[in-house]
Amino acid sequence: MLFNSYTSIIMQSIKKIYLLYPPGPIYQRGEDRSQGNVDYSTATSMRAPNDMSYISAQIKKENLEVLFKDYASEKLDLNIMKNDFKNYNPDVVLISTTNSTVDHDIEILNNFKKINPNIICILKGSIFFKAPLDLTKILNLELIDFLIGGEIEFSFIKIIKEINNGSSNFGSINGIYFKKENIWQSTNFENWDQEIDELTFPDRSIIKNSLYVRPDTGEPQATISTSRGCPASCIYCLTPTISGKKVRFRSSESILKEMLDCYNNHEIKNFFFKSDTFTIDKNWVKDLCNKINNSELKDKIEWVANSRVRPLEYETLQIMRNAGCWLIAFGFESGSSETLKKIKKGATIEDNLKAAELTRKAGLKLYGFYLVGLPWENKEHLEMTEKHIFNTNPDFLELHIAVPYYGTELYDVSKKEGLIKTPIIGQNYFEEASTGTKYLSSQNLINFRRKVIAKYHLRPKYILSKIKDTKFNYNIIKNYTKYGVRLIHNLLK
Repeated sequence: MLFNSYTSIIMQSIKKIYLLYPPGPIYQRGEDRSQGNVDYSTATSMRAPNDMSYISAQIKKENLEVLFKDYASEKLDLNIMKNDFKNYNPDVVLISTTNSTVDHDIEILNNFKKINPNIICILKGSIFFKAPLDLTKILNLELIDFLIGGEIEFSFIKIIKEINNGSSNFGSINGIYFKKENIWQSTNFENWDQEIDELTFPDRSIIKNSLYVRPDTGEPQATISTSRGCPASCIYCLTPTISGKKVRFRSSESILKEMLDCYNNHEIKNFFFKSDTFTIDKNWVKDLCNKINNSELKDKIEWVANSRVRPLEYETLQIMRNAGCWLIAFGFESGSSETLKKIKKGATIEDNLKAAELTRKAGLKLYGFYLVGLPWENKEHLEMTEKHIFNTNPDFLELHIAVPYYGTELYDVSKKEGLIKTPIIGQNYFEEASTGTKYLSSQNLINFRRKVIAKYHLRPKYILSKIKDTKFNYNIIKNYTKYGVRLIHNLLK
């Protein structure tokens, strides 16, 4: 008998939990929205699996056992994973999935269930945030017990507690799907749980921190969640949908304590501050930077952050640089005013150019993100974005092809325009748009992306600037060479 029914699950007793990123291509599985294939990017490295380390910390607080492995990053194969599963013999298996890998990940869970019909299988991913019930019919979810589409740090441990308490109140847990009489039930996706300061720090003892590095130096880099939520209404983005439009800031004291834990207990001195709106509150930024500078970390650590071009002040960027920030990333998205308006970016071409100028003036490196392939875009829109890429002139860039994820306004717009003819499952914003536009095919967009990336990165001026940036440091030269080889390989593939 397969224990995938509501009644059977609550009869279980959970002691051992197995968390994994499966073998195969390396994807940013721990992200709400940026879940692309890392090897197809231009300058991105795999970020630390904070989703799993947050869960591990909570599991250990409940005195339960936990095993986590990132098979993709460790380049371990399916046979090793299968042996680990048999040797560990868990009660629960959780896979963090992506839109591109979900079919493959489901197959892995199904195989586990066939080996041990008593295990509870859970699949987590932003694809399941307020997903239409039709999705459960498209995917082979017969042997899966729970889907988590909301913030996993709050929902997963509640599922485990309910089961161990012999309770059946899964409907009170926000952001999940569960089965009752083998029929999928959806819970509340509109409420967000406690403030993130109340979360136990990620358990970094379960991960190999050396796998998650700063791209240029190759040094271990920790991801620290500094805030959640975004007040913007960008139609392509899942972040405000999943984490809410209210920005939930962590206190500077809590962030500093986590940084000190990384520095003193894990020898990590590089950080990625995960926040879509890092500079939105200049007083909060100033307080955090002052805390860093008044601690033992002053002049010993470096960090990067994502932000928006508005609001942004030169003084804020200066304060950040003085506290160790070396790079800031912006979603410039488009060189078309029409596109910026239609995607509800809340910024203009002029705002983008000013942000780039202020960043360079403050002595920070600039990472620019751009997006093409919106339903209304034609060749002229793409040409304007190409021009804007060269005008903003970032040190590093990513050019994404729009994918209308479930739960976004872009999905609704694309569906209304008749562009979604097949499920979006399996699509990747580096390789293939799921729809194309009203005027351009998917292949048109892929060819444009390759052309622009090649044109930008293979300029003698750009290559010389990267050589200068290395300061003849062997590790930086080695890593820049590695990314250069990867870029050329992707262009030729």
